[in-house]
Amino acid sequence: TGIDFELLTERYGVDLRQANAAEIARLTAEGSATLQGSVFRLSPKGYLLADEISGAFLARAAGA
Repeated sequence: TGIDFELLTERYGVDLRQANAAEIARLTAEGSATLQGSVFRLSPKGYLLADEISGAFLARAAGA
């Protein structure tokens, strides 16, 4: 499971990876997530923040 950024960009024309690059870097550095190729996955540590993380990703993509 996880978010395939390439697939989302192809289907919806929204580049969540680019919009959230700094947050993705922070989450992977602190061990809350991994990024393998274009697939972003939360770690068990990141699961605790899943709602907050997904909401922030979508808000950035919407320009909020």
